[in-house]
Amino acid sequence: MGTKIPFAVRLFSLGLLLALFVAVVGAQPAGEGDGPALANPGVGLADCVNGLAGVYPCQNVDLLAQPDLAATGGGIGKDIWGWTDPLDGAEYVIMTRSNGTSFFDLSDPTAPVYLGNMPSTIGSSTWRDAKVFENYAYIVADALVHGIQVFDLTRLRDVTSPPVTFTPDFLYEGIDNAHNIVINEDSGFAYAVGTDTCNGGLHMLDLSNPAEPVFA
Repeated sequence: MGTKIPFAVRLFSLGLLLALFVAVVGAQPAGEGDGPALANPGVGLADCVNGLAGVYPCQNVDLLAQPDLAATGGGIGKDIWGWTDPLDGAEYVIMTRSNGTSFFDLSDPTAPVYLGNMPSTIGSSTWRDAKVFENYAYIVADALVHGIQVFDLTRLRDVTSPPVTFTPDFLYEGIDNAHNIVINEDSGFAYAVGTDTCNGGLHMLDLSNPAEPVFA
């Protein structure tokens, strides 16, 4: 899966993103922003009624689940993406946080299973982004000396005793930091944006070997 996020992931993501909006914009932990420090407990199913799914604004979308951020890696929620396993159609969520990346199994979208955490290369970051090409996730951050973490998503199939701590399969060190990464699935090229290279322009990567991208 690349840019087309499956239905179950979208529903889960919408509910989670509403929670992340609260966490990022209005509930940052003390010392990590100007917002007040608020708890972020997990919540379950909530139908969208009169514009609210539980306490979250909604429009024609029910909240399926909101995992407890503190119990699934901590930090501040940043962004979200997804992957569909081509082997069996299983769906997974990739959730980036200020201090790492969390992975969830969506076999039951109303009860996502937290598979584990891949810590940041170094420290926390004001932003972290993930995209998928074929069976690999590419994770960038605004943190200095972070690089691009490359993670083989097929490893998620083999997690039998979650949660576990993951390590990247490869670290691309042609950049230190990036705000975002975009992938053209048709051409097999990735574009890291807002990096410390190329005068801040596009840092282009050839994904012919998706496990070990190279500068294009």
